[in-house]
Amino acid sequence: MRAGHAGIADRGGAAREDAGVAIALSALGAEPDRLLAALGFVALAPLALGSVILTRFDLWAAALLVVGLAAVLADRRRTGLGVLGLAAATKIFPIVVVPPALAYVWRRHGRREALVCGAVCAGVVALCFLPFVRLSPGGVWDSLHRQAERPLQIESLGSSFLLLAHQFGVWTVLLNLSHGSQNLGGSLAAALAAIMSYVQS
Repeated sequence: MRAGHAGIADRGGAAREDAGVAIALSALGAEPDRLLAALGFVALAPLALGSVILTRFDLWAAALLVVGLAAVLADRRRTGLGVLGLAAATKIFPIVVVPPALAYVWRRHGRREALVCGAVCAGVVALCFLPFVRLSPGGVWDSLHRQAERPLQIESLGSSFLLLAHQFGVWTVLLNLSHGSQNLGGSLAAALAAIMSYVQS
């Protein structure tokens, strides 16, 4: 994708994030001043991230996650869980919010509705993956396996702790340029990557 097209796609993802935050806060009954403050923070946050927002941040997956949660909070439960399923199929990390979303639905609307919403979410994920599984099951497995064994990416939370330790002189950065990304190497980084994968799962 050319840089110009990527920039347009990123702005589209950011706009959807802002819209999702607005819907979610409105559904929660946020006061206008709190709503404006939150939207201002979300709109300006990319400036704090700098160029990493364009090269290392998954705006579309994050936008789908926010829109899905907003739909659940706005009482569009099945639509919301379907969007969360699409987000999880896009990039695996949104799957961590599906159990809390289902628990929310269960508490407010009962077990049956939560099961239906869970089935919708699983169905969307299956629809996204099944064509590729049919064409190349080994390729899908290899893709998931490669993602699971990725080293600690430099933009991750665990990496930020190690980079901070490097700044204080208590740890030395070891770069690992593999898996199509910039990562931290070494046994400590590998342990943190494993811990974060376990926590997110």
